[in-house]
Amino acid sequence: MNLTRLFAYEVFPQKGVANPVQPEGGLIKPQSELKRTLANLIRDNRLDSQTPISFCVDDPRAAHRQNAVRERLMRFAFGAGATIGKNAGDLALRLSQVMDDRSNPFLLLLSCFKDKSKARVVLWAFPKDEGLKFSTTAKGAKVEVVEDVFNISSALKKAAIFTGENKPNSFWEGRMVDIQSGRTDLWVERFLACRLSVSGIYGTTLLSEHLTKAYKQSDSLTVREELFNAIVGVRTAPVKRTSFLKFANDYLGNDAKSEFLAVVPVDQQRMSFDFDRDTFEKKIGFRAFKMSDDVFITAPLGTIDQSVQIQDDQLEYAGTITDDYLKAGRRG
Repeated sequence: MNLTRLFAYEVFPQKGVANPVQPEGGLIKPQSELKRTLANLIRDNRLDSQTPISFCVDDPRAAHRQNAVRERLMRFAFGAGATIGKNAGDLALRLSQVMDDRSNPFLLLLSCFKDKSKARVVLWAFPKDEGLKFSTTAKGAKVEVVEDVFNISSALKKAAIFTGENKPNSFWEGRMVDIQSGRTDLWVERFLACRLSVSGIYGTTLLSEHLTKAYKQSDSLTVREELFNAIVGVRTAPVKRTSFLKFANDYLGNDAKSEFLAVVPVDQQRMSFDFDRDTFEKKIGFRAFKMSDDVFITAPLGTIDQSVQIQDDQLEYAGTITDDYLKAGRRG
């Protein structure tokens, strides 16, 4: 794809300001060095494979899906004339209005790459004066590369990428990175009006991996029991859409919840996805059985029809005990 438009703004916090001012900046005519730097940043930071996000719908009851930020990005990518700069400026102002005094100033770059009918919009946020030097001009702005691309890449704090066509059902999903905070509220939720989102299969795969890791790492028999019960419970519950945080709240007590969330990256915890039961069965690595006398038995999938025999509703197993766990009862 070819870089077709690039805008830059110096964005300062203006949350709660009665009369916010438009951030300084505007159109850039990029030199070849800056073009190479931006292309390398996309590649080196693997933006196409970062955390998936999707735009929230402004009014779920409306006949047609709409999102104000997506509309601005679409006009920035596919518009013409003064429309391009106006929407770029609107996005810079929006970012400043969600930033409070705890946020440091950003150099915000808005770029658009095109190939035939497809466009790719990339938004970048760098700390002011780190790696890229910003200055205003009579016709907009100027950005100079003052450090090598490795240092610029290490200075990158936030980015988002959206690819699609000028169609109603396109440009609804993208990818993001937020290195600065590990949280998603400022960059993803308040600025981009998006939410973390992944496919059901991918999200369910991550859930099984996080549960397995938490189970193996825990030294507490109580926590392991709770994690096991959660695995059993979610397999049979009418779960449709969930997130890692919602799963923890729905199925785990305080200690087990803490240990489970400790293995889930912070930027994934609110990630929503459709629970895929078939994927969970395959990825969790073992089957769990609850017997008629409330005994729970877990068996690695490789042992089914080997040492573990299942016939109708009967289970038979014979093996050698290698560990014996005894849970002490409470004293009166």
